[in-house]
Amino acid sequence: MIKISKINAIIFLLMFFVFVFTSKFMILLHVKITGIEYIIWFAFVCLLGIINFRSLSQKIILKQTYFLILLILLLFCFLNYFFVNIPLITYLQGTFFTFLFAANFILFYNIKIEKKDFYFIIDYVIFIIAFIAVLAYLERIFISRDYFEYVLRGVQTIAKDPSFLSTMLNICLVLCFSMLMITKMKKYLYFAIFFFITIAMLLYVKAIITSLIICLAFIYIYFQVKFRKAYFIIFGAMLLLLLMIIGPPVFKSIEYRYNLYFGQHAETIPRNVMYITGYKIAKDYFPLGSGQGTFGSYPVGKNYSPIYYEYGLDEVHGLGPGASKSKNDNFLFDTHWPHILGEMGFVATFFYLWLWFFPALKTFPFILSGKTEIKAFSFFLTMIMTTIFIESIAAPLPDQLQFIMIYAGLGAIAYKLLFKELQIQ
Repeated sequence: MIKISKINAIIFLLMFFVFVFTSKFMILLHVKITGIEYIIWFAFVCLLGIINFRSLSQKIILKQTYFLILLILLLFCFLNYFFVNIPLITYLQGTFFTFLFAANFILFYNIKIEKKDFYFIIDYVIFIIAFIAVLAYLERIFISRDYFEYVLRGVQTIAKDPSFLSTMLNICLVLCFSMLMITKMKKYLYFAIFFFITIAMLLYVKAIITSLIICLAFIYIYFQVKFRKAYFIIFGAMLLLLLMIIGPPVFKSIEYRYNLYFGQHAETIPRNVMYITGYKIAKDYFPLGSGQGTFGSYPVGKNYSPIYYEYGLDEVHGLGPGASKSKNDNFLFDTHWPHILGEMGFVATFFYLWLWFFPALKTFPFILSGKTEIKAFSFFLTMIMTTIFIESIAAPLPDQLQFIMIYAGLGAIAYKLLFKELQIQ
C-alpha cells in the first residue's frame, strides 16, 4: 500500500507540472480561461485536504511568529477596506492573490511528506526543468527564428516564456547544490553545470547574476576553508572561459538593459513607472495604501482601477485600460513589489517582507551547521528566497503558482524537515 507521504509527494509534482505547462498549452490551443490555474490549485488543495483529513482535522500547526505577522497583515487589509471605495469582490480577489503564498506554505507545512519523498520531489523537478532546457537547445538548432546571435535568446520554449525558464533553471541550480551536499552524487554536479551554462546562453542578465551568487554561496558554504580559494579560482577560470564564448552578446545585453532602464527615457518605461507610482501611492495613501486589487495586481486586468487615472498611468504604454486585452503590450503585472508597496503602504510592506522571508530568516543561522542535511536545508531555503526575490524585481514571480509551489510549497516542507533534524540532533 502506498504511504500517504508518497501520495502527497505525487500530488505536489502533479500540481507543479500543471502550473508549469498550463499557460503554454492554453496559448497553443488558442483557449483563454481566466483564473484556470487558481481553480486547479483550489481543486488540488481540496484533494489534499480529503487525503490528509485525519491529521489536518486534529491540529493545524503554525509557527507563532508567522501567525502573528499574518494576522497583523490581514488586520491591515480588513481596516483598509473601510477607507477605500472598492467593490468587495475585487478587494477579496486582491487579498487572495496577495496571501496565496502564505496559504500554500501553511498547507504544505501541515501535510505529511517524509524526507525521502522530499528528495523524490526534488529529483523530478530537476528532471522536468532539464527536459524543458534540452528542448530549448533542440528548438535553437532545428527551428528557424530570429535568434540573438549564437545563443539561446529568442527561443520560445514549451514553458511559459524564456525568462520564466531562466528563473526555473536558477531554482534547479539551488536544488542540485542542495542534493549534492546531502548525497555527494556527481550527477547533481553535472546537472548544475548544465543549468549554469543554459542560464548564460539564455542571456538574461539578472538570471546570470543570480546564478553567480548561487554558485559562490555554494562554494563558500560547502567546501572547507583550506579548499575554498582553490575552488573559487577553478570557478573563476570556468567563468572566464564561458565569457570568452558568450561575452560579446552578454555585454550587448547589459548595455541595452542599462540604457533602457537608466537612460534618457527611463521614466517612460512601464516597469520604472510602476515602481515610482507605487512609492507615490504609498506616500499619498499613508499608512494603509490604496487597497487590495487596485494597483499592479490581477484584479486590475478584469476591472481597471481608478488609481491608474489618478496617477496618469492610463496614458503609459502597456498600462492603459485596454492593456489586459493586448497579447504583447500588457505591462499591468510586469513586476511584483510595486503592487505590494502601493496597495498595502509602507508599514504593511515591512510586515509582508518579514512574512515572505520568514522561512529563510529563521533557517539562515544554520547555513554553516556541522550536520550536512541541516546545512543543505538552510542553503536551499536561503538561496531559493534570494533567487525569487532578485528575479521578482522585474517580474511578478511571487504571485505565480509554479514559483509559489517552490518557495512556499517545497520551502515549507524543507523548513519543517530542518527543524525536525534539529530536534533529532
